[in-house]
Amino acid sequence: MSNSAALLLKTQAKVSHERRTMEKTHMVAADAIQSLQQKLANAHRDIATLQAQHLANKGLMEHMANDVAEVLSVQEDMGCRLVILEESEQKIRDTAEKTQELVSDLHASLQGRNTEYTTTTTLAEELALGDTGLFTGVHTDLVRKVTSWHNQLQVVLCASVKDGACSASMYIAGLWACVRMFVVGLWARQAGRLEVFVGCGALKLKAGRYEVVIGLGISSVLVGIMWWLLDRPSEAPVSNHPMWDML
Repeated sequence: MSNSAALLLKTQAKVSHERRTMEKTHMVAADAIQSLQQKLANAHRDIATLQAQHLANKGLMEHMANDVAEVLSVQEDMGCRLVILEESEQKIRDTAEKTQELVSDLHASLQGRNTEYTTTTTLAEELALGDTGLFTGVHTDLVRKVTSWHNQLQVVLCASVKDGACSASMYIAGLWACVRMFVVGLWARQAGRLEVFVGCGALKLKAGRYEVVIGLGISSVLVGIMWWLLDRPSEAPVSNHPMWDML
């Protein structure tokens, strides 16, 4: 009995020792497991952070790729525009050269015209100098004849206006006005100007394609004025009549 009791006590002591050892080992293992779990959680957190950074970096890389593509497109567009600009500069240069040539030709033409330009006197001056033969403008027999006709028929015109009874003289005066304005139109075609003197003033018209028509129109107005004056005889002397100024 004593041997069995001693063996039982030894066995209990061993079991108690083994239990304490197992408890200590379990506690150490629990601490290790908790540490490992903490490390695992930290690892999961680090992995999530890395994944987020990877996604962010991937987005940045895509954005950078888009920026690079846009920069390349802008660079290509700038190259095309540079080519177009060079072509435009060449065209502008050619146009400037042509314009300079045209301006040079125009200056040369103007200088040629200035050297060929000759001054001409007015119709009044030529009519005044017609009897002496000192014409300085266009030398035509028709203009010389106008001077003598003017001196001969101005008295007839003023006399017809004064008495108003001689219709034949009025016809002659009207015909003279038509002839005179027609001659002025022909002379203006050659001389390049048309001058009609009325009273003390002067009406200057550029002689163009219809200068003869203008002359005939003005002569018709003069004929109308004379027919109007036919019913209004003037009491003033012939030498003081206003029709002297019209001639």
